[in-house]
Amino acid sequence: MNMKWCYILIITLIIAPVSQAIPVKPIEMILISNSNLLESEDKSIALKVLEALQKNSESPITIKYVVATHARAYQMVKKQLNYCMFNLIKTPERERFLLFSQQPISIYPPIRLITLPDSSLSNPFSFKQMNDAENFKIGIATGRSYGLIIDEILGRNKSHLYFNNQHNSTQSLMGMLAKKRIAGFLEYTSTMKDAYKGAESNQGVKFKALAIEGNTKPAMGYLACSPSKAGKEIIDAIDKAFKLPNINDQYISLHRQYFGDQEAKLLFDTFDKILE
Repeated sequence: MNMKWCYILIITLIIAPVSQAIPVKPIEMILISNSNLLESEDKSIALKVLEALQKNSESPITIKYVVATHARAYQMVKKQLNYCMFNLIKTPERERFLLFSQQPISIYPPIRLITLPDSSLSNPFSFKQMNDAENFKIGIATGRSYGLIIDEILGRNKSHLYFNNQHNSTQSLMGMLAKKRIAGFLEYTSTMKDAYKGAESNQGVKFKALAIEGNTKPAMGYLACSPSKAGKEIIDAIDKAFKLPNINDQYISLHRQYFGDQEAKLLFDTFDKILE
C-alpha cells in the first residue's frame, strides 16, 4: 500500500473516534415562576407545552426552576444571561428589554374576576362598578400584565386595587377573598382550579368566576428571555422546535386536555391563526 495512503488511514482512525465522542453541550435555561406548583402534578399548560418543546427540540435543552415574585423576576431576567420567564403577555414595554418566542407557549380563555357566590356584582362584570361602592378592592399580582385593555383600565383605577406581592399570589388572593378583605381578584379559571387544589386553608370555600365586560379575546402567554446571547440561543431553539411537524397536534391536544372541550372551543380560532 502506498505510504501516503497509510498515513491518511492511520490519521482517520485516530481522529474519527475522538470527534464522535464530543458531546453536544445542552442549552441551559433558568425558568422563573412565582408559583411553587412547578414540581407538582398540576403543571400549568405553559409548562406542559414547554416540556413538549424541550423533548422534541433538536438542540438539547435543560431547564432549572427558580421561584420569585413577578416584580423580582423582571429584575433577575435583566441581569442573568440565561434566565427566562414563561406564560408572559407580550407588551411594547416588555419587548424593549426581553426577547420573546415567536409563538405563544400557551393560550388561555379570557381572564375572569374571581369572587364569592354571594357577591352582588353583575355578570359580566363591569369595572364601572368599582366606583359605585366604598372600599371596593380588586386583588392583582404586582408586576403582572392582564392584557393591554385591562392594564389600561387598572391604571386609571389604582385606588381600587390591592397589589399582592407574594410568591403564590393566586393562593394568597384566594385567602384574602375568603376572608372578604377584597371583593375579588383577576385570574384564569384553570389557574384558579390548580391553586385551589394546593391551598388546604381554602378547602370548603366556594368561589365563582365572572366574565369581564369587553374582555372576550383569549390571552397568549409567551416565553421571554434575557436579551443576551444565551437568551437568544434559548429562544431560537424554542422557535425552531415550534416548526417541527408533530408539534401542532401536541399543542392543541395539550390545551384540550388542560382546559376541557368546552373552554378549548373558545381557543380554536386562535389556534388556526397562529398554527399555520
